[in-house]
Amino acid sequence: MKSAGIVLAAGSSTRMGRDKLALPLADGGSLAARVVQAAAASQLDTILVIGRTERPPIWLQTAQLQTAHGVQTAPERSRYIACPDADKGLAHSLRCGLQTAEALQYDAAMILLADQPFVRSEHINTLLERFASNRQVDYVAASDQGKAKPPVLLASSLFGRLQSLEGDQGAGALINGSSAQGIRISMHPVIFLDADTPEDFNFIRTKEAEGT
Repeated sequence: MKSAGIVLAAGSSTRMGRDKLALPLADGGSLAARVVQAAAASQLDTILVIGRTERPPIWLQTAQLQTAHGVQTAPERSRYIACPDADKGLAHSLRCGLQTAEALQYDAAMILLADQPFVRSEHINTLLERFASNRQVDYVAASDQGKAKPPVLLASSLFGRLQSLEGDQGAGALINGSSAQGIRISMHPVIFLDADTPEDFNFIRTKEAEGT
């Protein structure tokens, strides 16, 4: 089974007021670098980082420089993809990643949000392993009180349908309340924490200090 991780990192950080993905965590790395490195340490074959600028962002370049010296697991399998219409909404960034995964003939693609720093490689591997033993399903998703949320692993059978989404619709618009058949795995609520506002980021730093 060939699988790609699609890290959605093309948001405008409007509510944060600055580039949230470059914000530093307690270990010195950035918010988004933590997610990319977790994906690189997992069983995913390729990591596709979807951004809004032509050149890779500084936080990604820094993460790769650090990993080159053995500080973290090196994401040699990562690839940066600039999404020219990212400003039109989440669905367009998702489409950029899925088109690449489809062209490379991957069996599945995992959607990861670049501002969810508590997603670990073991969470990613849990989804991959469940899908590998249940290849008939359309998706395997992390579940928060029964609702499917990222990270979510999507079978190639859904790629075409997902590319028809518009605006800020994400994969959840299709798999929550549709005919898609999948598996939902309950996970600790902390992995779903994301950083949209300064208050969100401060709460994440608090959780880090608690050793979450």
